[in-house]
Amino acid sequence: LHIVEQSLWKAIPHYLRRVSNALKK
Repeated sequence: LHIVEQSLWKAIPHYLRRVSNALKK
């Protein structure tokens, strides 16, 4: 994987976690 792809795969779960937390509010 390219470094950019690796960082994206790490950022996506973090982003989804933020979205799920926002929906729970």
